[in-house]
Amino acid sequence: KTRAGLENTLIIFTGDNGMAFPSGKGNLHDPGLNVPLIAWWPGVIQPASESRVLISGEDIAPTCLEAVGLKVPSRISGKSFLPLLRGQPFEARTHIFAERGPHGSATFNENVSAAGVDYSRAVRSDRYKLIYNVTPSHRYSPVDSAGDPGWKDIVKAHEEKQLASEFETLWFTSPRAVYELYDLENDPGELRNLAGQADMKEIEQQLKEALQEKMILDFDYLPLPIAGEPKKKSGGEKKPDNSSTPRARQFEQKDLNHDQQLSYEEFAAKRNPAEAQAWFKARDSDQNNSLSREEFVTDKVANPPNLKK
Repeated sequence: KTRAGLENTLIIFTGDNGMAFPSGKGNLHDPGLNVPLIAWWPGVIQPASESRVLISGEDIAPTCLEAVGLKVPSRISGKSFLPLLRGQPFEARTHIFAERGPHGSATFNENVSAAGVDYSRAVRSDRYKLIYNVTPSHRYSPVDSAGDPGWKDIVKAHEEKQLASEFETLWFTSPRAVYELYDLENDPGELRNLAGQADMKEIEQQLKEALQEKMILDFDYLPLPIAGEPKKKSGGEKKPDNSSTPRARQFEQKDLNHDQQLSYEEFAAKRNPAEAQAWFKARDSDQNNSLSREEFVTDKVANPPNLKK
């Protein structure tokens, strides 16, 4: 107020986590991620205006830098929402990301609950959310509220088999699901895990790809959500994948009887006879009077013919 005057000051009020309730604080469900965000800037922000676009905590720093006319360093991963505050056209985020790790001074061991250590990551679009649990064997326990009467009543209902099935699945399944996928429009309480369902395969894959890209850019130390191809035990040089090259497609066109071999007649069709004969002989490395896919596709021919035009 003294240095710049409140009429020339942007004030942002926000929170660090959700309420300390089950699925709240320390949890990657919306009650744990959704925090207040209030901005006040006289003469710039329209009073009583509101928005439900996706904003991440990492977006506040670049927004403030741009507000005072400073260039945002490229190393900052956040996205400025200054145009949104000014009522200007704004390209909102497609996804926001969240993570969990150790809480407080908790250490990783076989007896720790998810309240203490829970290595997990999440990606959320406007409608869908994917949670990736890397330590699903850690039993669920709410952060900073396990001793509250509400959670004690929930545990009692569980022990007496009186708890609704969706809450049994959410809080007492052990091990927990590695992937959780929720349709936030139809299931805002995040009680129906859609991961693995055939009709959600494309959406699940898109979210995994977005999360994987973010984890790579952030040098995340956890295993990536999309597993790589398993390594083959057999030794030797790995052969290149030529299945989608132009020559591979040409092989499919020439292989009229689909026996995965080209006879000389198939190979020579629509070619100069002398050229076809020379190249057929050169590519027929095992001299069995036919060309396999590998022989036809390879660009390494031991003795290529030197044909004069």
